[in-house]
Amino acid sequence: MKSTEFKEKPDGRRKRKKRRVRNVVLAWLLVFTGAAGLLAGGVKFFLTMGYRHLQDNATFSMPSLPGGFTADAEEADASADGSFYDNEGVIKTEPAGDPLGISSGAFSPEDEQPENNPAAGNQQDEDQQAGSGENDSPEKSDKKTALKAGQVSRGDKVYEYIDGILTFLVLGIDIDGPVSKSKDLVSGGQSDAIFLVVLNPDTKSISLIGVNRDTMVDIVMVGLGANGENLTTKAELAVQHGFGDGLHQSCELTRDAVSKLFYNLPIHGYVSFNMGGMAALNDAVGSVRLTVLEDMTEINPAWYQGAEVTLTGKDAYEYIHYRNVNVFESARNRLARQKQYLSVFAGTALAELKKDITLPVSLYQAFKPYTVTDLELDEISYLASQVTGYQFDAGAIYTMEGTTVKGKRFEEFYPDQEALQNLILKVFYREVTP
Repeated sequence: MKSTEFKEKPDGRRKRKKRRVRNVVLAWLLVFTGAAGLLAGGVKFFLTMGYRHLQDNATFSMPSLPGGFTADAEEADASADGSFYDNEGVIKTEPAGDPLGISSGAFSPEDEQPENNPAAGNQQDEDQQAGSGENDSPEKSDKKTALKAGQVSRGDKVYEYIDGILTFLVLGIDIDGPVSKSKDLVSGGQSDAIFLVVLNPDTKSISLIGVNRDTMVDIVMVGLGANGENLTTKAELAVQHGFGDGLHQSCELTRDAVSKLFYNLPIHGYVSFNMGGMAALNDAVGSVRLTVLEDMTEINPAWYQGAEVTLTGKDAYEYIHYRNVNVFESARNRLARQKQYLSVFAGTALAELKKDITLPVSLYQAFKPYTVTDLELDEISYLASQVTGYQFDAGAIYTMEGTTVKGKRFEEFYPDQEALQNLILKVFYREVTP
């Protein structure tokens, strides 16, 4: 009996081969999809940790503006403007004679040096009028407005601190060479450029606040006491960086002073750079073209007021660092130039970042020898992933209002506290329905 051998049709073999190929392709697609998912999840987790670390860096959770309530309040608080707030954030008595609910606030260097502050007399008169009871009325006394944590009131309006907003301190130190540790705790270099960089998640925008280097604040002098203890004195903000190690300690002391000046504003990180490194930073994004704001022919014959110039290399450093100390308010004039330069530089850098996501790495490598920062890799990565979707324009650069006077040795700047509070509300708060 002959055996019969089964012979498969050719088209059947082709179908099975196609199914095997399809299954292999699908299997590899699943592998790649899973790997991509794990990678994306890992990146997301890495960036999330960066955001959390930034939030953990801040010394305070929110500012403590007068006329407000914070989650840290444990006792009833009688504010400087005469309003009284209990632990639930309820206004018990609206301030008489002060419809805006604004006064000199928690930090007022003018109080200690009234002879140097021409605005102090006017403020005292206003305070006396506020306590005179001229505008008292039963309607105002009975008015109660419930405030939640992080909210402040101004007249009939209520504002709340923007959750998720990030603020960074940027310092330009008057040293030409790379960073190094100070040997004597007094020569760490002064911060001739002081800016707050603010990232607003509500509006997806970046704001800059220029802080006058001559602002009078409490300065901590590390280890200069008779027994090696720290001393505190009133002096220009710029000198705080000099009293320390010239590195992280100096930055932290300056950060704390700026935070206190801005009513305990949370600051999520700092970057200080020796201004001699501006040439490398400027050239990393290309040239910066601008109009010279004041006569600077003393250092460059082509830099007359109104001249259109292109800054490359060391020119950038000269433009933002030069100051004619024989001209009154020269620090304020230089701050205007720094504000102008940063406006053009930031716009150029953002445009380049959208084309090249690795630009922050290039900038960091070019600037690293001149830089001190507390930002870690995960934090920098998170910021780089965010700012590509943020907008920046020159109208979002602010400077502090106030009065400059000639002190015993140097110029002294005293902020207008009402204007400062309004600036803080504008940049760091949103208006809400009471």
